[in-house]
Amino acid sequence: MITLKKVYIGIISFILIIILVLLANYQIKSSYESLTRNISVRTLSPSQTQILQDIVAVKIMQNEETLDFMLEDNRWYIYSDHVLLADATEVFNLLSYFQNINLFELVETNVYDPSFYGINHQSKTLSLLDRSGETRTLMAGNSYSLTHYYVYEMESQTVYLMDRVYFDGISTNITNWRTKDYLQFDRNNAQQILFQINGQTHIINFDEYEENMPSAQTLESERLVYLLQFLEQTRARYYITDYATPEILYNYGLYSPDAIITIKYSSGEEVRLIIKESLYSAHDSYATLDGTSIIFTIPSPTF
Repeated sequence: MITLKKVYIGIISFILIIILVLLANYQIKSSYESLTRNISVRTLSPSQTQILQDIVAVKIMQNEETLDFMLEDNRWYIYSDHVLLADATEVFNLLSYFQNINLFELVETNVYDPSFYGINHQSKTLSLLDRSGETRTLMAGNSYSLTHYYVYEMESQTVYLMDRVYFDGISTNITNWRTKDYLQFDRNNAQQILFQINGQTHIINFDEYEENMPSAQTLESERLVYLLQFLEQTRARYYITDYATPEILYNYGLYSPDAIITIKYSSGEEVRLIIKESLYSAHDSYATLDGTSIIFTIPSPTF
């Protein structure tokens, strides 16, 4: 009987624990709903939507560091110590994120002092400029939750909630934004390629009357196809420096390269890519473009 009584007591205790847990969950849910009851999805006005569809300049600011982007001739450029071509896909993604009206949830309007939400002059800030000169400035503040920030729109003096993943993806690090397509090979306008490797020079000509078909007397077809695919697909893996002196170029072995590829375009432009295998990695090679001070790494080609 004693054992059976203990079993009954255990069952009753277990049921009481379940009831207490359910009550606690209900209270938590009710508290959360009361906190979020007044937060509504905000619909952007037509003028604000147009700003995001017609952006010509972007500024990112964080901890007194600034990164400027400008759209010129349908290309995005980074303005830093010198002008760099930006990765158009990265910039497009940035703008498309902030174009999505469903990302903004209204918290409060007419906020003249946003410091209550953790917004100050050191906040991560994104400023967008459109063709008419109208700007939209968004500043990230404190975390509202594990997944959302308070975001202040300076022009309208309004606070919103926004998923933190979007502001976390914004950085003033140039490497994150500059194009990895360092060569931008244009096969349709290529006239000739000089491929120097192992003491030999292979000449590839493009026949403009045969849809610019390439031909080379000293390269077998498979090797020619690989070379062209390399030129079309090559991307920088990591930028080492933009300020290489002759001594630095020498130290990276770029004065005694393993391969040199010279591309001549019908416009008269010439681009020369210089490649040297890395002594420290079997998968990487150092590279530079002749006439520049840039050194970067690329996945090692198998010419």
